[in-house]
Amino acid sequence: MKNKYFILLTISMLLTPMFLSAAIGGSGISVAPDGTTLKWEEGAWDFFIMHKSLIEQVTGTATTTAGNPQADTCIDPNIGSTYTLTSRHVPEDADVDRAFLIWLSGHDPDNLNTPTDNSVTLTFTNAVDPSLTLTREVTASYQGMPSPTSQGGFEFETLDMPADTNTGETAVYTYRVDVTDFMKEIVLMGEQRGMKPGEALYGDYNVKGMACSNHQNYLTTSGLVGGWALPFVYTSSHIAAKKIYIYHGLAAYHFEAAEITVSGFELPSEAMVRLGLLSFEGDPGLASATGLNLFGAAEPEGLAIRGQHATSDYTLMSNDCNPFRTQDSNGNAFNYTEVFNSISSVFGWQDDYPFCIGDPNNPASTTNPIEYAIDADVFRIDAKTYGGFAEHLQRGDTQFNLKIGANQDQVYTNFLIVSVDTKTPAFDIPANPRTLNGREKDYCSCSPDPDTVCYDRPFYYMIKVQNWGENIAFDVDVQDTLPTQVEYVPGTTEIATKFDPYGNGTDWKPVEDVNGGFPFAKPRKIADQISYCDKSTMTCEEGVWIRFAVRPKDNLSKNEVIKNTAVISDDSNIIYYTNSNIPLRLRLGKCPSVAECEIPPKAQCGGEATDSGDTEPDSGDTSGDTGSPDTGDTGNTDPDSGNTGDTGSSDTGDTADTDPTDPEGSTEPKQGELGAECYPDRTCNDGLLCRASDNTCFAPEAVKSSGCSVLTLDQDFRM
Repeated sequence: MKNKYFILLTISMLLTPMFLSAAIGGSGISVAPDGTTLKWEEGAWDFFIMHKSLIEQVTGTATTTAGNPQADTCIDPNIGSTYTLTSRHVPEDADVDRAFLIWLSGHDPDNLNTPTDNSVTLTFTNAVDPSLTLTREVTASYQGMPSPTSQGGFEFETLDMPADTNTGETAVYTYRVDVTDFMKEIVLMGEQRGMKPGEALYGDYNVKGMACSNHQNYLTTSGLVGGWALPFVYTSSHIAAKKIYIYHGLAAYHFEAAEITVSGFELPSEAMVRLGLLSFEGDPGLASATGLNLFGAAEPEGLAIRGQHATSDYTLMSNDCNPFRTQDSNGNAFNYTEVFNSISSVFGWQDDYPFCIGDPNNPASTTNPIEYAIDADVFRIDAKTYGGFAEHLQRGDTQFNLKIGANQDQVYTNFLIVSVDTKTPAFDIPANPRTLNGREKDYCSCSPDPDTVCYDRPFYYMIKVQNWGENIAFDVDVQDTLPTQVEYVPGTTEIATKFDPYGNGTDWKPVEDVNGGFPFAKPRKIADQISYCDKSTMTCEEGVWIRFAVRPKDNLSKNEVIKNTAVISDDSNIIYYTNSNIPLRLRLGKCPSVAECEIPPKAQCGGEATDSGDTEPDSGDTSGDTGSPDTGDTGNTDPDSGNTGDTGSSDTGDTADTDPTDPEGSTEPKQGELGAECYPDRTCNDGLLCRASDNTCFAPEAVKSSGCSVLTLDQDFRM
C-alpha cells in the first residue's frame, strides 16, 4: 500500500503467552483452540512454514511504480494455489506435532455486514505415491463479522479500515484452524505404505475455496490481499534441543513498532535463534527516513533483537532475501531491513543460508516471481557465525527482546514463531561409555534388523536415567504409558543401579507389579537423588536402568509402527520426554525361529545380575523384595529367559552356557579365546571379536546364527 491512503492504527500487535513478561493486547495469553499455550519445552523440535498467495497480477492496472508489482486479480477459488513440500524443507523422519492452516483475505466492501468466509478446502497428494491423497474441508468453529477493532482470538481476527477522502471502506480478516489431525493422518497413511513420516509428508498441498475480493477500494490503494500459510512444528532426530514459542495477532502497522519479551529458557554457549514471521501486504522499495513528520525520525522497517545483557540497542536482522538498506526511497540516509517486500526467505532443515521466493534485486522477475502480498520470512542468527549478535545471545541468558517495526509500507502481521536453542536438559543423555547411542528409551528384540521386533514373541523396553545436568536431581520419577499395540508381560520389570564399565547392570532386582499390571504406568520414584555426571570425562557414577518385557498384540498390520516415549521428572517439576521428545519407533521385522530366540537374552539386554547378597530393595520397589533372583529364573526350576538349556543353575552372571560359540561341556577357555573374557584393550585372538555387552570373545558368524538383535547399546566390536 502507498502511505498517502493510510490511517494510523494504534492496535497492539501480538497476544503474548502468560509465561512471558510482556502482555500485549487482549487477555495477554496466546492459546491454541484447545486452550493450551503455544509453547514447546526442550526437545528435538523445529518448525516450517508453507505459504502461497491467492491473488495474482493479470491486468497490471494496480502497478503504478516501476519495480513495485501489484496484484489485481483473485486466483480462481476453484483452483487455488499449491505449495510443494520436499526433502529440502524437512528431514525424512519429520513427525508433525502441531499444524495450523491460516488464511487471510479482504472482505467485499459492498457487503461488510455479512459474515466472513470461515471454510476452505485443503488437499494433499504425495510426491512418490499419488494414491496417498487426502482432502478435507477445513472449517473454523466460529464465523466472524468485520469490525472496526480487532475481534476474536486465536481462531478468528478481523480489522475494519474506515473510509477517508481517498478511498472507501475495506476490511481484512484471518482464520487459524488446527489441522494437526490432517497432517497426522498423512503420516499414518504413509506408515501403512512403509514410509517414514517425512517421506509421507513430501508432496503438494493445495488450498482452494477462499472468498476473495478485488474491489476497486483495494485496487486504489494497491492493497489487495489474500493468501494462506500452513506452519507446523515437528520432531526429528536431526534437530538439536530447543524451545519453540508461537505468538499471534492480526494488526495493521504503519510507522510504528511493537516489542515482545521472549523468556523461559537458558541459552547455551554459541546459541542459535530462528524466527519465522508471517505478514500480508507489503511492497518492495518503500521507505521514509522522516515518516509522517518531515523533521522527525521514522521507525525503521525490520525485525530486531536485543539481548538480556547486551550493552547496545536493538540490532536489525537481515539476510539475502531481506537485505539491509542504508537509504530510503528518496536517497536519504536511513538504516532498515526490507522485510515487507513480498519476497520470502526460506530455510530448509540443513540450510545455513536461505533461498528466496522472489528476487530481492528484481521484484518484477518472471523467473523467480514473488508471492503477491504475503511474506513468510525466516531469520537465523547465532552467536558463533554472526559476531554482531554474540552480545544478544550470551550463555546463561534467560530472555531477549524482539522488535517488529513497519515504516512507509502498511502491513498486516499474523503470527511469529521463535525457536531457541537451549541448555541441554538434565536427563538428556549424550553418547558416553555406558550409553553409547545416547538413547534414554531403547529396546532389545529377537529381530535382527534395526528398530524392528517380532510379532509373535516378547521384546524388552529399557529406560535409562542419568543426570547430565549441573545439580543433584532429587525425587526422580519415571512413567511409561505403554502403546496400545503391546501388552505388558507380568512380572518382568527389573531395575539396576550398579553397572560394569560397559554399562551393563550388575544388581538387577525385580520391581513388583501394581495390581497385576505394569508398575510404571503411573509416575513412580526410582531414586531419592541422582548425582550429576562428569562432563569433562564423560563418565557417570550414578544412574538407574529399568527394563521390562512386552508382547505385540495379535493381528497387527505388517506396517504397524509401535511408538513409545517415557517421562522422567524430579523435584524441579520439569518434565523430560525420553529421546528428546522423539518416540522410539519400532516396526515388525523378520525373525528367527522361536527355538533360536524365544526372548532376547538378558545378558545382551542390559546384563545379568552378578552382585550377590544385596538385600537393599530399590527406592522404587515397595514390595520388600530383598535380593530375589531375576524374573527369568524362578526357583531354579524353569529355564532362564535367555538360556533354554539350563534347568537347574542359579545363573548369577555365568554367561558361558548362553553363548552359542561355547559348546556344552567344553573346558574353561582362556582369555582371548572363543567364549572367554576379552583382553584389557577389548581385543581377542585372531578371527574373533570382542562383544561390548559382556566383554566376551565370539565368532562373527555367531551374530547371524543367534538371530537376536541387541540394540540396548551400540555394539563396539574389535578384532
